Amino acid sequence: MAFLEWRRFTFFDIHKNIDSGKIAECLQDTSVSVATSGNNHVVLCDVTGWAHLVSRSWEITSFKAYDLTVTLGQQLPHDPYLVTIGEDEAGVTPLIKVWDWSRVDRHGNPKCVRTSRAVPSHMYPTQATALAVHDNKNLLAVGFQDGSVTLYRGDITRQRSGKMKTLPDTGSSPITGLAFKGADKLFVVSRACVMVCWIGSERCVVLDAMGASPACSVLADGHRLTVATTNAIYCYTTDGRGPCYALEGEKLRLNWFRSYLVITTNETSNKASSSATTPKLNHLTILDIQNKFIVFSKSFEEIDAVLTEWGSFYILTKKKEMIFLDEKDLQSKLSMLFKKNLYDVAIRTASSQHYDIEGLMEIYKQYGDHLYSKGDLKGAIDQYVKTIGWLETSYVIRKYLESRHLEPLVQYLEVLHKKGCATEDHTTLLLTCYVKIDQHDQQGKLKEFINSKDKAIDFDVDVAIKVVRQVSVDDALSLAGNHKRHDWYLKMVIEDKKEFKQALSYIANLEYEDADMFMKKYGHKLIQNEPEESTKLLKLLCTDYKPRDRLLVDENSLSGGFTEPDRSYPDDFIHMFLSNSERLIDFLEHMISVDSKCTILVYNALIEHYIHVWAKSPESDKKTYEQKILTILKDPDANFDRDQILIICQMLGFQAGILHLYEDIKLWRAQVALHLRSGDAERALSVCRKRGAACPRLWLDVLWAPPPPSCLPELLHVAATEKLLSPIQVIDCLASTSNYTLGDVRKYLMDVLKSEDDVITRERDLAAKYKSEIEKMKAQIKVIQYEPVTFQSSRCAACNKLLELPSVHFLCQHSYHQDCFQMYSESEHECPSCVTSAGRNRASMPPPPAAEQLHSRLHADLDPFTVVSEYFGRGLFNKVTVVTETPEQSVTPPGSTLAPAPAVAPVSAPVVAPVAAPVAAPVTLQTYGPGAEAKLRLQEGQSKQVFVPNTAKQVAPQGTSVIPVPEGRMRLLEQQQYASSLEANLTRLLPKVQSSFDSPLPVRKAVARKPQNISTAIANDARNPFDEGYDEAKNPFADEDNNDTNNPFGEDDDYDKNLNPFA
Repeated sequence: MAFLEWRRFTFFDIHKNIDSGKIAECLQDTSVSVATSGNNHVVLCDVTGWAHLVSRSWEITSFKAYDLTVTLGQQLPHDPYLVTIGEDEAGVTPLIKVWDWSRVDRHGNPKCVRTSRAVPSHMYPTQATALAVHDNKNLLAVGFQDGSVTLYRGDITRQRSGKMKTLPDTGSSPITGLAFKGADKLFVVSRACVMVCWIGSERCVVLDAMGASPACSVLADGHRLTVATTNAIYCYTTDGRGPCYALEGEKLRLNWFRSYLVITTNETSNKASSSATTPKLNHLTILDIQNKFIVFSKSFEEIDAVLTEWGSFYILTKKKEMIFLDEKDLQSKLSMLFKKNLYDVAIRTASSQHYDIEGLMEIYKQYGDHLYSKGDLKGAIDQYVKTIGWLETSYVIRKYLESRHLEPLVQYLEVLHKKGCATEDHTTLLLTCYVKIDQHDQQGKLKEFINSKDKAIDFDVDVAIKVVRQVSVDDALSLAGNHKRHDWYLKMVIEDKKEFKQALSYIANLEYEDADMFMKKYGHKLIQNEPEESTKLLKLLCTDYKPRDRLLVDENSLSGGFTEPDRSYPDDFIHMFLSNSERLIDFLEHMISVDSKCTILVYNALIEHYIHVWAKSPESDKKTYEQKILTILKDPDANFDRDQILIICQMLGFQAGILHLYEDIKLWRAQVALHLRSGDAERALSVCRKRGAACPRLWLDVLWAPPPPSCLPELLHVAATEKLLSPIQVIDCLASTSNYTLGDVRKYLMDVLKSEDDVITRERDLAAKYKSEIEKMKAQIKVIQYEPVTFQSSRCAACNKLLELPSVHFLCQHSYHQDCFQMYSESEHECPSCVTSAGRNRASMPPPPAAEQLHSRLHADLDPFTVVSEYFGRGLFNKVTVVTETPEQSVTPPGSTLAPAPAVAPVSAPVVAPVAAPVAAPVTLQTYGPGAEAKLRLQEGQSKQVFVPNTAKQVAPQGTSVIPVPEGRMRLLEQQQYASSLEANLTRLLPKVQSSFDSPLPVRKAVARKPQNISTAIANDARNPFDEGYDEAKNPFADEDNNDTNNPFGEDDDYDKNLNPFA
């Protein structure tokens, strides 16, 4: 393709003398031999061996790189390293120098970090003609005049690092260009050919037998080599030659800037060449290879270098003038193209420069409007199609509706559907266009649209069916069938075509979920028109449904797996049969026969429709339905609502069902009342005989009916035996009916009078007996209150030995040694002998329930909340053992008033005064080991056991233990012990705190009475048993006169009390 055929534009503005003459001042009369750029700097080297480093602000740093000249150079694009090849001595091998201009030497010049000789493998001095450095700083290639290429491996910034090797088969023609493609390939351009070398395998392949001049090859886009020859420009990849662009003229150099190819050529002048004053001109052409047009073309005076840096590129002329080519911004380019109506070029330009999508869509819109105004409707629609998703669709549709061109509109609407941007209105419009096109041209667009199954056009099927249905029901059915729109298919078959059998057949081929849903939706109409087929389908749907077109045996069944069958609930279809009881009965009978565990609604509906059919049937068929109803009612597995069925039976007068349900739900009185209303007293009596034991009221219901006289004897006998009514009430009941005579109730009255006479006689005898016993008790109480009691027993009731003091006497005439009493008694308030005999009687009685024990504790305890908390702590719903406690009595402290004993005392009360009794407390003790001190302290703090003085052995109540009393507490209680005389023991302690559960009546103050003389007869001396024969020498804690020298706690003369911090 020739460049002359490409469109030409001017996308660059020229700015001359951009450096204000600084470069010309620096270079003066020398010629530039090397021009390179990178890392935000431009490097210019001249023929005198100087290198000039130019910054963005045009500040120039110059240093002497070589003594003679600099022939080649390359600045790395991302690192401050400059690689140069030049000569320090004439006729000597050229030198490769690597400069790090980020560091300076002692002279202030950039530091040279590496110097090596540029020679091929034969080591003969040869001129270097090409240089290439890889960006990774590990590869460096040098081409020579004799066609050899030397490859240096290793870090180029380090001296004597890496290896040098000459690549084979590179030919003998001078090398004019080198370029790395990645780290494994190297493009080699000579004057005779173009080659690619694989660095790893050191293999060279000739891509083209046509070479190029120096500086006429460049690596474009980082992967494609572009070579300029006299007649054309060629592109190469590693696989071979690519596209070719024809361009005549002598090429001086090639450069690549962004996506532009910059070509510098010699311009041929038409004037005579003899004119020495005519300057030599070079033509600069900038090509946009991607979009295939020329973006800049102009002739300049002889060009020394073309530099690309700082986002732009610059031209250095022979006269050392720096010219800046400023690329126009994208908006300026687009404005220029819009003025020329070059929308296609604008689109390519905007796309290549990554223009934002909204701006690109606006260009497409303007391009479409331009084509539409010129009458190119199809070309315009191609541009409008590209704006789908951004441009409002109504803008395009309105244009083509007005022009009445349906084909472009159909094209637009089809693409709109393919991209998924169509709405219901768009689908409707597209189908309408199809219909109109078919009416005029008979193209069959609608048929093609309906029968297409490749989903080429994504459209709203429901809207399509709705539109096509208005034109052709058959086409709509075909569309619904193709796209599996079962609802639309059934709606059209049932409502439009009235083909109910076809609808049932279609439903039978659906999957279970769809079949269930559509039978619920259309089942009522189907049952009305095809009751038999609909009932069969429902039976199949509610038992084990499988589509008709599916195999009976699937892979899962063959492999032995079990799959739960799909079945619907018959409850959802019962309401559809309300107008056809016979089919409903058939359906429900099938369901019950298949699954006896049907729901209540199924059984209720079946029984209800049985009763309705029974009520409408002739007498000959009623017995059959009655038997069916009673069979279901008597079935223990039948799940029906008895109350609802009872109401239905009462409404329709089904008496057999009423009687059975009355019996089933134990409404025996209603059953008797029904028999009595029917006049069947014998059946009422049979119910009384059967259920009278559980409900005696049945006999009274029959008696108040009133029953016939033949039933009276049995009724009166039961009323008298079970005492259902008093005789006077029976007489009042019978007197209200005039059908009965005295002879019917004679026997009943005689039996009543006789039994009443026996009761009177028995009550009189009991009254006389109780009166005599009361008199005896009064006399005994009087003797106890006002007469002295003489204790004549001389032997202990426990050990049967002679009594010795101290002794304990009870008013029941039992006497004990004090030791025997303390040993055998469980309570100080009761006689052990009497308690034992009473205990046997209590032992034979069952223990009170746990609830009663809880309530008794709540009433007896001063703080009921403590009791409740205790039960919760033990576990309220667990089986617990509750230990009851007597009201706690505390020992009266010194100084408190002792009240005398009351005048009346129980017979079993002991003469000695009771001290606070041991209280049983359910204490849970932690086990710290037997005898551990911690355990003793814990027991002491938690126990409610009270030490009883003057007791040789304490006997703990059941469920508690006697806790050892500390010695200090024992000494304190010994000082408070009571006298052991009978007079002192007759007194008792009164509690200081009155319980909230005490009697509300005021407590009478006890009157002090004079002690009786009997106390002096059994007086007991209160001598201390420890005073007799006590040996003080045996006391380990007694004071000793002698001092132990080994005692660290003994007194010492050196001890100073003032120095003791605890004194």
